[in-house]
Amino acid sequence: MDNTPPRIAIWAAVSSKPQAAEDKASLRDQERAGREYAERVGGRVVAVYTVPGHTRDIWRWDAAERAMPAYRRLREDAENDGFDTLWALDADRLGRDPALSRQVASLVIKSGKSLWVELGGYLIDDESTATEYLFGIQAVRAREDQKRRVYHHNFGMKARIERGLPANNWPHGYEAVRDDAGKMIGGRFVPGEIEAVEMATELYLSGYGYTRIAIALSDSPWRTRGGGRWPYQSVRKMLHSDVYAGFVTYGDYRNVEPSDRFPALWSPETLRDLRQEQARRTSGGSPPASAVSGIVFCRRCRRPMVSMMYTCVKHPYRVFRCNTHVTKRVTGVSCHCNHVKESVILEILEAAIAAELASDDAIDEMLALVTPGRDAFERRAQDAERRIAEIEAKQDRLTRLSVSGALDEASVRRVRRELDQERDAVRASLNEARTALTLVPDQEEMRARLAAVAEHALHVLPMGKARALLRRAGVRVWVEDRRVVGVDFCNV
Repeated sequence: MDNTPPRIAIWAAVSSKPQAAEDKASLRDQERAGREYAERVGGRVVAVYTVPGHTRDIWRWDAAERAMPAYRRLREDAENDGFDTLWALDADRLGRDPALSRQVASLVIKSGKSLWVELGGYLIDDESTATEYLFGIQAVRAREDQKRRVYHHNFGMKARIERGLPANNWPHGYEAVRDDAGKMIGGRFVPGEIEAVEMATELYLSGYGYTRIAIALSDSPWRTRGGGRWPYQSVRKMLHSDVYAGFVTYGDYRNVEPSDRFPALWSPETLRDLRQEQARRTSGGSPPASAVSGIVFCRRCRRPMVSMMYTCVKHPYRVFRCNTHVTKRVTGVSCHCNHVKESVILEILEAAIAAELASDDAIDEMLALVTPGRDAFERRAQDAERRIAEIEAKQDRLTRLSVSGALDEASVRRVRRELDQERDAVRASLNEARTALTLVPDQEEMRARLAAVAEHALHVLPMGKARALLRRAGVRVWVEDRRVVGVDFCNV
């Protein structure tokens, strides 16, 4: 008779630190429970596999091995007869997806080993069909529990958005305001931090790239929260956060109006300018080298033209060229050899401004082009608001039917889930319409922008200011066959 003590391998896994605090089953607690099991059966612990952060969406073994070394070590030890019994607290510890936990059990069984599930109190080996069924049921139940946790998490995040609070951490420049009980009720500016956001915003709208802004901030008195130099990733994240305009988001969920729980740094006009500039750079633009960078387009391919410096000893000059033609060797798509000097563009642009913005009637005619787009988005927003009101009325009726017992619980849950999904989709449409409206300036604001362009001579202004005036006025210059063929305004 073999009196060799059984060799026990311990599997300890948690999804996250909050989970370990919630169910009191930290890695250390699981290892302790596994060693107690080894003492009960007179065995000895030969291996401890730990997974300190279990990824929920992994279900394939090869993906699990790449993400978590514990799975690779377990497979190697099973294949090399490194243990006799694998101990686990519960089925869901072996894999958050039941497919993955089932693969762990199959690996152990096919290697001639056994699996002990502590909370279930059963052993699985190649002769225990009944416990295998039980293990499969527990694995599926673990997945359902995980779905409920995700649902409650999402519900909590949406509730914070409805209260006008960020779902995640406050961005740079803000800190939380809490009541006497410690509950967060709002936010406020942090002196010494919010100034960095103001500086970054001004530099970005003046044409600076993220790296140049990071360098400028690092040379300024304003530091990161860690006290170090600014990386460009932090600058980019900061300038893409709508929290500074009072808007808080969680996925597609977003508040419609700016929150009153914390002060907004960006005005609606500043947010609109930032988004327009980001859209321009995303579509192929780059930090400007000229006052007309980003507003010069090839008429034939309708793509932005790129600027290049022609360096000669006495008279260096800048030229705008068709980007489609420049990149034809890479993309295989060509347009035509279309280019024009920057000085020619500025001369014709100033003449167009003097002619087309000379009177209030001319400006009114241009502004009439903006109104139909605004009206369409307003109708879309109103329609979405009406549909949300109808859905909420249905939800109220469903609640009354549920309380009266007219509908069974399963039907109530199904209909409520469908109504929630429909409401979220309509709210996403409403948010899109609201965002589009913020990009369409009102009549008076646009009139002021056009008038500001008309009263300045571009060639004497600093490059950043001249470019800001042209961009805010929605100016586009069209070039074809090496000559300027048109100047448009109000392209917002």
